[in-house]
Amino acid sequence: MAIGSLPPCQNTHQAEWRRFAAALHERRVALTRIGSGLCASGVAQLLGAAQAFALVPLFLSAWGPDTYGAWVTVTAAVSYLLLMDGGGQNYFANGLGVAFARGDRSGFVRLLSEAVSLYAVLGVTAACCAIGLLGAYRLGLIRVSGGWRLEVGCILAIHFLSLHIPRGVYATVYRASRMFSVSAYLHNAFLITSTVLQAVVLLWKGRPVHVAIAMLLSSVVMWLWMIFDSRKRIPWCRDIQISLGHARQGLRHLRSSLGFWAISLAQTLSGPGMVLVLASREPARLVGLFATHRTLSSIASFVPSMIQAPVQPELTFLHGSQRRKELRLYSGWLVRGVTILTGLVAFFVLVTARVVYPAWSKGNYELHSGLLILLLVQGILAAGSSACTWPMMSANQHGVLVPWTIAQAVTSVVLCALILPRYGLMAPAIAGCATQFVLGWMINPLYASRFLEVPTRTMVRKMAEVTLGALGLVAMAAVLSRQ
Repeated sequence: MAIGSLPPCQNTHQAEWRRFAAALHERRVALTRIGSGLCASGVAQLLGAAQAFALVPLFLSAWGPDTYGAWVTVTAAVSYLLLMDGGGQNYFANGLGVAFARGDRSGFVRLLSEAVSLYAVLGVTAACCAIGLLGAYRLGLIRVSGGWRLEVGCILAIHFLSLHIPRGVYATVYRASRMFSVSAYLHNAFLITSTVLQAVVLLWKGRPVHVAIAMLLSSVVMWLWMIFDSRKRIPWCRDIQISLGHARQGLRHLRSSLGFWAISLAQTLSGPGMVLVLASREPARLVGLFATHRTLSSIASFVPSMIQAPVQPELTFLHGSQRRKELRLYSGWLVRGVTILTGLVAFFVLVTARVVYPAWSKGNYELHSGLLILLLVQGILAAGSSACTWPMMSANQHGVLVPWTIAQAVTSVVLCALILPRYGLMAPAIAGCATQFVLGWMINPLYASRFLEVPTRTMVRKMAEVTLGALGLVAMAAVLSRQ
């Protein structure tokens, strides 16, 4: 053995220690990123709520209840244009994340160029149509009553289709490069800027058209700042090319991205669908009672959505770098953590509901404990069944889930209609729990276990254990709330 050299066994031990230290450091950095992302996501939720609460008095003071009601109607109708992204934001984020994890700069730049070019062309086309419609109205070629509604609708259409959707797709570069918290804080800055501009316009008694222009200007500022910041933080973004050729290439991705759109649409429409079914037979007061209970129970359902956003980039990176063992490990932790946290929040909601609900509803409704419990149970079942599919969603392997998600949404509405004559107010909650258990909680683990290459029995057993624990917390809260 040479002088100064270490025995082979010591070299082996040192190499193992270095690998262990590197893995520990990487996990600590990942947890720091996730923690920062959770904080940013929570701040975004608070800012969104604060924006709604702060601007409503200003809207009413500047316009009165009638004009404000018309503004809400127009903005709500135009906001459905956001569905025209076709699920591209999630699809391209995952694709970019895989390319980043593999160090594939050319693939990253090509996919980003195709995504931004596609939505830029669609956005410019939509903007030209909106401007043409607006010009025709201004020239007197089109006459409509309440013309400001058309003006606001056209301006907001330009805002959503030409700026909001392309900006959202481009912002996925932060998520793909494991900088979710940066994009979240940029979004928070946009919320603050938009809120301030709208508040200034309303304090000056500006008309609805002026508020729409303020929203448009804030979106332009956000776009310019994001381009500058991303090129500084992510050098690969400097190579992006926007052209009609890239837009045509981007069209081939829409078929795969539509799966995300279908899942989102099914989940979005199932809730309102059951409300419409309930409203078809029950008086408006009971519909309001159900809606307020669902809003209260949604506090627990907020847990999975808040956690998913910062965690999904990490799952995409693990999948892209072929680290299957870690992906399986983190997925198990996520299912347990999300389900238990949802159960803890549900416990808090149910314990405090007897005091909070009457004050929050201004004494207009009485607390229906059975309805609230069923809605919270549905949220717990959904938490575990959705969390186990996050690795699949982050790898763009969501295709097998699409028909089951649509089937769950349709079945819940149909079942609600069938049992409504017998169960009345409880029908939507019963239908939701039943379909969530049969078509969600029992189906999703089957496909998730295949993707993660773990025994289905193991996946179901772990989910059952943690779900029973969360349901036990709800049962405990139900007992305590009656004392």
